[in-house]
Amino acid sequence: MKPKQIILILILLLSTQLTFAQTASQFKKLMKKSVKEIHNSKGKKTVSAYQFKEYITVAADDILKELPKYETDTLINVRRLVYDLYYQTGRKNDKQDIRQEAVFHLVIGCKDKDASLRSNTANKLKYFNKNDFSEISKKLLINYLSESQDIYKNTVRIVGFLDMDEQISKLQDLLNDTILQKESVRWEVQLTLARLGDEDMISYCTKLSRSKGVNDRIIHFLLKDLVYTRQKQAFDYLLDILYSDAKNCRPANPDLYDPIVCGYRIMELLAPATEDFPFETYPGTSQLKADNYDDALETVRKWFREHPDYVIKKETY
Repeated sequence: MKPKQIILILILLLSTQLTFAQTASQFKKLMKKSVKEIHNSKGKKTVSAYQFKEYITVAADDILKELPKYETDTLINVRRLVYDLYYQTGRKNDKQDIRQEAVFHLVIGCKDKDASLRSNTANKLKYFNKNDFSEISKKLLINYLSESQDIYKNTVRIVGFLDMDEQISKLQDLLNDTILQKESVRWEVQLTLARLGDEDMISYCTKLSRSKGVNDRIIHFLLKDLVYTRQKQAFDYLLDILYSDAKNCRPANPDLYDPIVCGYRIMELLAPATEDFPFETYPGTSQLKADNYDDALETVRKWFREHPDYVIKKETY
């Protein structure tokens, strides 16, 4: 290699390092400015993580080093910004160490002193991959099972998603605990056990769902939970609804009043959880990429009839 080429490469490397250093410095300044604005507003101002978008991928390491100092800030909106930035940094990067570090801090955030932040932060974890959870993150999630209901009610389903079968006994103990009175929390534990393969809980969750009938509200709040279990018995019940011509649901268009079959809603639930499903969904929505929903429903019904051994996706939440 000629001396001029070596000099050119060194100049490019130095330029790149300077650019990264400048980007990291700019992020720190913007973060400091944002936190100050929130404090000056006495916590009323909210700052969107979107304004940090240009730093998320190019300065991820520096972001992850900078954010921890703000995790214990006294203001909720500062901590909310911190958790949002952890989420965006993790989701927008492919490097495993960055994703795992971001998830680790989100798991820590699941024990935030504010209830709304605990719930919101736990919800963010649903959008990561299983291998984004390091052993340390998993241990924290296990420890949360020994915390109060207000902590683990938000994270227990992640334990099921991560296939942590060794926690089945602990979860069963929680159900038998007389202190566990809230039905909503019991339901979270029961669903988690069903996801982990507890036959009694699979039957219980499915039978309970069957007993409630079918309408839009039941589909949104109950049958959506049933999909989380990723169990054949539960999915077969959903297929019964898919095939049914009973018109127990309302159209999405508020200007239409005639009831419709609930199969349209069910196929939207099944789409992201079934391997080789005939239709994809639009990103961030449950809507199928189908020009005609009537035709799509018939296609989906036919597909399931032709694929009785359909495969349920278990790699996603």
